[in-house]
Amino acid sequence: MKSITLQDLKDKLIGLEIELFPFSREKVSQRKAELGGMPKQLEDYFLTIGWFDEISDSGMGCHMDDLDDIKIETADYIKKFWKVVPESANEKDDYLLIGRESVSVCEFFIKVKDFDMADPTVYTNMEGYPYQIDEECDTLSKFFDLIALSAEEA
Repeated sequence: MKSITLQDLKDKLIGLEIELFPFSREKVSQRKAELGGMPKQLEDYFLTIGWFDEISDSGMGCHMDDLDDIKIETADYIKKFWKVVPESANEKDDYLLIGRESVSVCEFFIKVKDFDMADPTVYTNMEGYPYQIDEECDTLSKFFDLIALSAEEA
């Protein structure tokens, strides 16, 4: 199945009467510089969709974090604070926290080294196992699908 485009996601959210707050190019560029980079697809998300409150307020579904809230979890942080780091997750990698399930049951990450990928792999810490690939949401475009589904159910 083809993943939803950002324009399709925007249209779906507007159709659900969800107010969007896209960020300015200047703000996105500033935050990108602070983080040391950002996937182009994520940058486009913040310029096109930005932030909306409905999903996080509803207590259901998954959403992208606010631009100011995305952050990098370094390999040192991971080693220190995560008790379970599976072998499949290389704890030498830094991860960008991009979003979460609305009540923070799980969080979604992209490896910093994957910023140049067209559709970067998304990792999750679901069920206490951090930095695993979720087969149903294994790329950033599929995370957009999850946001669309969450908005429909909110």
